[in-house]
Amino acid sequence: MIRIQLNGQKKALEEALTINQLIRILQINTPHVAVAINYDVIPHSEFPTLKVKDGDKIDILQPTQGG
Repeated sequence: MIRIQLNGQKKALEEALTINQLIRILQINTPHVAVAINYDVIPHSEFPTLKVKDGDKIDILQPTQGG
């Protein structure tokens, strides 16, 4: 069991997931997201291979449209 903090909420995962897998599970359907793990911004090129670890603090930000 992997325990993470996702956007300020505690979450348990069955196994370590890549960032891409986590984004799919969360049903985020936009290619324009920013991800930070433990306050470090992760390049999109690492999304397919970088796995989250137990205790990671993850922030996933999506752009919003405003006026």
